Amino acid sequence: MLQPQQLQCPGLILIAPGLYGKSHWLQQAQNWQREQGLVVLAPHQRDFDAVESYFANLEALCQQAALPFARNPQQWRESLVGFSFVLVLDHWDNYGSQPEIQSFWQIVLSDPPAGLVLFLAARQMPDLPILDWVSRGAGIYDASQLAWTQADFEAALQSHQLDCHEQDTQFLDAAKGWPMACLLYLRQ
Repeated sequence: MLQPQQLQCPGLILIAPGLYGKSHWLQQAQNWQREQGLVVLAPHQRDFDAVESYFANLEALCQQAALPFARNPQQWRESLVGFSFVLVLDHWDNYGSQPEIQSFWQIVLSDPPAGLVLFLAARQMPDLPILDWVSRGAGIYDASQLAWTQADFEAALQSHQLDCHEQDTQFLDAAKGWPMACLLYLRQ
């Protein structure tokens, strides 16, 4: 399972199925980064009236954060030089399939300004320059690294004043460490 100290890096890319805690970890990373500087949470609602509403929302978020915004990705990227901030792209799968949105982020992220830290969560590897971020030191984690281990599960049981029994271990094995299943199991 991802550990809190791993959130202190130039980027965090989480690729796993739904309910693996990706948004939770991004929230934790945002909280840590808020202490270090500015956080811009890109719009991530599922139902956009159109691509225009996505960019209108992104512009409003930038205005709230006192960051410049330009609809042209090269111009926006250039206008961000000198700013330090965290860009959070959560629920990428909800909007990354829109060609104009994907193209915008491909351009921005292909040669990002030095002060940009990227936090991204998706169910599948997005068609973005992710490997460039990893080469700069960003952490990339998949379902196997977000899944609960036996130690994580036992610690959670102990926090509920429960002992770990054979049936608990069998459940963890059957659930393959899926975080949501483990949390629901603890609520029984």
